[in-house]
This record gives sequence, structure tokens and C-alpha cells, in this order.
Amino acid sequence: MIDGNGSPAISKAQAVRNALGEGLEDLGDIEGFVKSRHGIDIPRQMISAYKAMEKKRAEKKSDPKRKPRSGEPAAPRKSLRSGEMDVLEVLEAMKPLVEAFGAEKVKRLVDLLG
Repeated sequence: MIDGNGSPAISKAQAVRNALGEGLEDLGDIEGFVKSRHGIDIPRQMISAYKAMEKKRAEKKSDPKRKPRSGEPAAPRKSLRSGEMDVLEVLEAMKPLVEAFGAEKVKRLVDLLG
């Protein structure tokens, strides 16, 4: 992709990443950097969205899943009885559903599936 000046065009997302790479955090500073360096006008809401995506991407890269140490026992597996989960385990699994949707809706879901 080439801009009107014959030089390679840069995406808005890459322009924001460049500003973040320079250590800029404030939306106004990023907006000014992108405008002066790349000649691109980006709305602050879009800058904020790109900034949030980059933060999330950076957290994902720097937070690998933790593996147990060699001397540390692995988490115990949930017991299964003849292919079915323990009643207590089922209730523990349902608790977030009840908190999120309410008991009546969860009952209706169970009735629908059962």
C-alpha cells in the first residue's frame, strides 16, 4: 500500500503501536505523535481501542500458563462415578449460572435440556 507521496503507507494500528513503542501513554500525546510522524488523523476513541488491544496482547504474551514445579503435586482430578460427576461438583459448576441468570432461568434451562 502506497500513500499519495509515493512512500509506503502505514496502518492506523501500526502508527499507534509505534507511538506506544516510543513510551507514549496519553491519548493526546499519541494523537500528536501519529499526526506529526505519519500525517494520519486518528480519533481518540480509535486510539483508545488500539491501545487496549495492544495492552491485552502484551498481557497474553507475558502471562504463559503456569506449570507445576517438579516437586509440586498436580491438582487433583475430579472424581467421576460411573461416568457422572459428583453432585457437589455439579452444584459448584451451576453456582455461577445461578448468580448470573437467576435460579428461575437456570431451572428453565435444566427443564429445557432435561
